[in-house]
Amino acid sequence: MNRLIITLIVLLWATPSLATESGLSFTKGYLFAAPSTHAEDLHLETDVSYVAEAQFSDDMGSVSVIRTRIKASYSIFELSYGLSHFTWENEEQIPIFGNEMENIRDPFDNLHDITLEAHLLNNRFHKDWLYWLDGTATAAYEYDFPGALGAGFQGGVAYDIWHGWMLGFGAKAVAINPISNDLFGDVEFGAILSMSHDAFMDTLELLGLDFGGSDTPHTFGVSFALSSAEKVYKSEGYIEVIRSKAGVYLDYSPIEQLTFSIGPEYYYDCMYSFYTNSGKLISKHKLSNALGGFVRFMWMF
Repeated sequence: MNRLIITLIVLLWATPSLATESGLSFTKGYLFAAPSTHAEDLHLETDVSYVAEAQFSDDMGSVSVIRTRIKASYSIFELSYGLSHFTWENEEQIPIFGNEMENIRDPFDNLHDITLEAHLLNNRFHKDWLYWLDGTATAAYEYDFPGALGAGFQGGVAYDIWHGWMLGFGAKAVAINPISNDLFGDVEFGAILSMSHDAFMDTLELLGLDFGGSDTPHTFGVSFALSSAEKVYKSEGYIEVIRSKAGVYLDYSPIEQLTFSIGPEYYYDCMYSFYTNSGKLISKHKLSNALGGFVRFMWMF
């Protein structure tokens, strides 16, 4: 492709939660902060997202997706595994799968991705500022591990702009194994706005809703997200999946060690691109907009 793929991620989250693509995580006192460079406790997380059936732009076939992910964090390391399952309708009408003479490849049912991160830097400066830097290694494939290998960094800064409202900016750059003078890569930029639990409870109080104030043992939050992400997988050649989404989420923690999140999502500007083993573009296929949803559990031991 002779370029690095640039992806824009704008995430607005709240209450103790993890930003699944930005690398941000919850620390005491803020709903969003840089991940700790050394976690003394084991953190486990699992989430499921669903994208309802979306039609290809040429009205030939459609697809829906269920993505499941599990993640474990301990010390400076974080390991995650994701499985995306695709359900096709009228796939023989989709040009890339085609029929008879036009058939290029078979439809794919499952795509896998594994990510290992190491938290390298995490600190404060000038009281209200945070910064962080992580090293990242990825593997993404359909059948054969490790598939498309990548390595890079992600990092950013965050600032407490007003009474527990945090504004953060992050970036991620991952280079995928180069082939035939083409370099597959993922580059992400993000801006994050979140509020602490106390700020959220103060907002409810102003609206005349009293849930026990900041002394309650429970923590709540509402979050809004707008994001765009791009991922390259090794398959019969290479598959590039591009998705943008907007979501509204409710987060709830009955105890400090457990967080539950749920919310609807809206997917737009989605596209699948297919490449040969040498990195030559075969075709691109845009999808119609679709609804979806997200559920997540996080435990800390």
